[in-house]
Amino acid sequence: MKRALGFCLLLGLLATSAIMAISAEEKPVTAPTGTAASALPIDLKQASPEMQAILVSPEGKSVISEGPLAAGERPEKKIYAAIQIEKKLARCLRENLCGETPHPGMAYFDPIHTPAHWLLNKSLRYLLAVSEKGDSLTPEFPPDEELLKNLGIPNAETQILSTKLLARADLSGEQLGDLLTRADLIAEDGAASFFATLLEKSTRQPGAREKVLERLKQTFPQRDINWTFDVIQNVEKLKLTPTEALQVFSATCFVKSDPKISHNWKMLSQYMGDYLRVASLSLELCTQP
Repeated sequence: MKRALGFCLLLGLLATSAIMAISAEEKPVTAPTGTAASALPIDLKQASPEMQAILVSPEGKSVISEGPLAAGERPEKKIYAAIQIEKKLARCLRENLCGETPHPGMAYFDPIHTPAHWLLNKSLRYLLAVSEKGDSLTPEFPPDEELLKNLGIPNAETQILSTKLLARADLSGEQLGDLLTRADLIAEDGAASFFATLLEKSTRQPGAREKVLERLKQTFPQRDINWTFDVIQNVEKLKLTPTEALQVFSATCFVKSDPKISHNWKMLSQYMGDYLRVASLSLELCTQP
């Protein structure tokens, strides 16, 4: 129990230090003369061997609080360090959750929301912020194939951030196809954001919008009801036309006719009705028996 609590505290403090570095990057770089983060009293030996290999240098120093991700370091060093941490965390999460396992006496262990996921997402968010600012990116920036592999990590934030990094410029036809084939991997709480990103970043591809919406409609019956709810509750993110809204909503009619999940129809139709009223639309949905 003490080891588990100590490890969680360790990763929490390390990630907090990462936030300090990321926040500093949002302002003009002034290279402060010191950083309190480097003095954090953390026993890095409490981490799993996999996490130690990522977060601890051969000299035994934290790469976040005392190394290239520390506040005040040069931006190019931070970018390189964030890329390396992203690659290593993504790889070990896919392989064995970076060595993180439930310990005897642990009150709760969520295998898709571990400290390693949290720190991976901080690295991805930092890289996304860098790309959105238009800063030059190093050749080591995560390639498409690596970002696509991240969609296999069942954490919605990891999946959405990786999708947005792939789509940092308008998606090519090949990129869009690769993402659409992986739509069934997207976690239920990231469904709407995933498809919203595809719709926003594929405007230059002829017929792309129709392909994205068709894939969305196909995916509804393939996933559980919570996936459908996420899309409908957040449908405004998709910025649909009235015709598209009718098409998307009509694709949920299977809920009404399936006796195993039909008890969800009343609430689902209420969400759709609320959207239609706000949009000043009057549409009859799923009226066929």
